[in-house]
Amino acid sequence: MKQKYGREEVRFVRINGRVVPIRKRKAEGITALGTGAMISAGAALKSADIVKEAHQFYGRSANLRGASKLVFSKGSPTYRELIRNAAVTRIAGKRLARKGFGTLALGLGLGSALVTLGIKKLSPKNQTEEETMAKAATATGLVTAGALGIFGRKANLDGLVKIARKAKGKKAVDELFGLWSKNGIRKTTNTIRKYSRATYKGVKPKPKDVFKGKQQDLFGQKPFGMRKLLGKD
Repeated sequence: MKQKYGREEVRFVRINGRVVPIRKRKAEGITALGTGAMISAGAALKSADIVKEAHQFYGRSANLRGASKLVFSKGSPTYRELIRNAAVTRIAGKRLARKGFGTLALGLGLGSALVTLGIKKLSPKNQTEEETMAKAATATGLVTAGALGIFGRKANLDGLVKIARKAKGKKAVDELFGLWSKNGIRKTTNTIRKYSRATYKGVKPKPKDVFKGKQQDLFGQKPFGMRKLLGKD
């Protein structure tokens, strides 16, 4: 419902059961603030799901690369398949990571722009530009912090989010992506290292020696006897 209120257009909205007149500029400011906050929160939830999926792909790639360490021959089809699948999975994880953090950055940017617009519309006309922008910076900071908190909880990255928010001179999402990448590299290295520790460290037999085993190799240097083995001698 709209009505002329002096020289300014007024909207009547229902708040707690009461119809309250609100000037159009103020109503638009409230709408912009709410929309900006919702977009930021929605982007945080969506990007968290994508980043979690990317993390799973990277983990699978690390395990495939680690499993390749257990293959005896580096020229075998099994080794080549493991390496190929590890590379394909890693590329898929990389694409998802870029999409996830890109969605987060885009959502926070658009949300901040709308919050800034809302603050400008809600600010009195006699307020200076510096005061308005200071209020806008505070509001966008709160909305961004809230969205990053949602992202951190959903993606299980609370610790990295806290570190990223403290970074000076860098955008929070850029810093967060860098921290996430470094942490992922460390986890991948540790995973592959665990597989490497499980590999055989002795002298590798040559293929031609595989079928040259003798009875002594299995039961010692004494002559083999079935009755002795069974304890009947």
